[in-house]
Amino acid sequence: MRKNLNTYLLFFAAIFIMFLPRRVYIAGVYSFRAVILGIFLLYILKYRIIKVPKLLKSLSFLMYLLYSFVNYVFSFQIISGIGFLVDTLIMICLIAGLIRDKTDFNRFIDTFIGMLAIYDILGILETITGINVYDLVAGTSAINSFRFGLTRFCGAGFVSSNNANFLLLASIIVLYRILHCNRRRAILIIVYILNTIALFCTLTRASILLFFALQLVWLVKAGLLRFLRRYLLRTIVSVSLLIA
Repeated sequence: MRKNLNTYLLFFAAIFIMFLPRRVYIAGVYSFRAVILGIFLLYILKYRIIKVPKLLKSLSFLMYLLYSFVNYVFSFQIISGIGFLVDTLIMICLIAGLIRDKTDFNRFIDTFIGMLAIYDILGILETITGINVYDLVAGTSAINSFRFGLTRFCGAGFVSSNNANFLLLASIIVLYRILHCNRRRAILIIVYILNTIALFCTLTRASILLFFALQLVWLVKAGLLRFLRRYLLRTIVSVSLLIA
């Protein structure tokens, strides 16, 4: 029963994280916060225990939380700062409680990637047509903008830049799965390409530059420098000798 409940909670978490518009309110709070609290309440009612992960005992992580909260305070957004702390702490405890082994972890990642593919397609269509599906369903209006004559992909987020940061982080998850999964690799590569296109559809320069930087890091880690030393240097020397 525990495994089934974990599966359902992980599945709904993956869906709501992706598709629930952040700008919709439920019971007076942001929709994503209401979902996080709802899933956390279900978990407490079922298991009546909260597992405190080791991350919360890390001094560097606690310093990060304090630094972020102080930034909210100095920006006169104390309520948002408190919300940030609550969201972060609850999500960390939920992850520690729901993902108990590698099977749970892979199940969540696979569900997340499946939902991401649909999200990316909707984003590409948003840039082409200028229609935000989430606004149509929820009756809301995104703070959207245009760049280079195209609609910037905002999706379920507040603004395009937030959405771009989400897609940037999602690309790392997909790339991780590509490198550590022997099955369905072709499908994962297609999702990675879709996510890359969707990221470019946000037209957010900082996130796109970071994406290229991450690709460069991955290529270096995969042996790009070794390849260049082995083949490119030989090619340059050979061509120089021929010209000489």
